[in-house]
Amino acid sequence: MCVCDKSRYSNCFEFDHVSYDCLGNNYCKNNGSCFQDNLICPSTSACICKKCHYGSKCQFNSTGFSTSLDVIFGYHIKPFISFTKQSSAVKITASITILMLIFSFINGLLSILTFKSESLLKVGCGLYLLTNSIISILTITIFTIKYFQLVIFQMKFITNASFIHFSCILTDVLLKILLSFGDWLYACVAIERTLAATQGIHFNQSKSKYIAKYVIPILLLLISISYIHDPISRRTINDIDDEERIWCILEYSTSLKKYDKFINIFHVLIPFIINILSAICITIQVFRIRVKTKKKSAYKKILYAQIKQNKHLLISSCILILLSIPRLIISFMSGCMDSIRTPWLYLIGYYISFIPPLLIIILFILPSKTYKQEFISMLAKINFFSK
Repeated sequence: MCVCDKSRYSNCFEFDHVSYDCLGNNYCKNNGSCFQDNLICPSTSACICKKCHYGSKCQFNSTGFSTSLDVIFGYHIKPFISFTKQSSAVKITASITILMLIFSFINGLLSILTFKSESLLKVGCGLYLLTNSIISILTITIFTIKYFQLVIFQMKFITNASFIHFSCILTDVLLKILLSFGDWLYACVAIERTLAATQGIHFNQSKSKYIAKYVIPILLLLISISYIHDPISRRTINDIDDEERIWCILEYSTSLKKYDKFINIFHVLIPFIINILSAICITIQVFRIRVKTKKKSAYKKILYAQIKQNKHLLISSCILILLSIPRLIISFMSGCMDSIRTPWLYLIGYYISFIPPLLIIILFILPSKTYKQEFISMLAKINFFSK
């Protein structure tokens, strides 16, 4: 047994306790075990929760595919204690979050300045990447707000119930929508690049731009509608017996749980498949050119030029595939943390899901000769005006 002080530091010792279900008055929910300090004349009692449940009465659970940062990391933040005295895990994640925010502003602003060029906006791909550059800044900004709101709420610096409830309803669903929107925009880029690689000179740039202008708002609308069940099912609960913590929880019916599981996997899996198919199609296209030019050595230069031209398409697709794998693994797992006090697998997966918005320059601008030239030209203009 461990005895904890107000700072939540523990002293542990062996204790041969007996489970007696609180003399038949077990108030613990979800099959939690009830223990009392004294069998004959108890003064206090406590619940020991089964796997996937938490709270002073085991009333909450970490089951589901919509696990948020509240459930993953909330218990690691100590109430009524200043930030400087928080655990190393809180300080490290706070530092990482701030660095992600700074990097996202640099990455996003430079990407916006690059893709707003008229020459790049002649095709739909430029519109998708310009939109994604804006979405990347919004995504990491809201993620940072979400993180520090959680810290402030759990530290009890802000206790306004209405504000906490509004934050509970809004921030998580916004993060889901923006992350999914970003993934689908990357999928649109992959589709258009595949069409451009396979159609060659027959690729219609003006038509692709026309389609992109409609695809972008329709995608955002459909994704938002697909997550409409999330804010409706959220509520805040003040757990007075557990250091007065306020939890943002989801309560789904059986049918909504199935739908939520499906829609979360759908928004990760389909863009993942599209990126895989894009990489395969581009590789096949390059291979076909290789086969056609085997007998004609005069076309070797064309082959090398084609491979070099399509190299950036393969790089971006492959990296996006690799970054999607952890999210897919977590999505296809049981969807439950055994204990919210050991959330590291889910926490790593949660942070990895925010890496793609930070990599627009690395994934799309630097590997592409056209985008890179525009990027360098834009940096030269900035340097000129700074002088």
